[in-house]
Amino acid sequence: MKYFMAFALCAVATIVLIHVICKLLGVGEPSQVVTWVPVAFLYLSFYGFGNPFTKTQNKD
Repeated sequence: MKYFMAFALCAVATIVLIHVICKLLGVGEPSQVVTWVPVAFLYLSFYGFGNPFTKTQNKD
């Protein structure tokens, strides 16, 4: 749950910063690709290619 909250906060901050930067530069609204590619990168950074909702098993 801790990773999900960190991912959610980073994703929201990324989207907000993209919109602020585009507004400051006067570019207009960013396209869907510009918005979701950094969020996809964050997802891969946090979870990799595995399923984020499965618990890891400790192998002793």
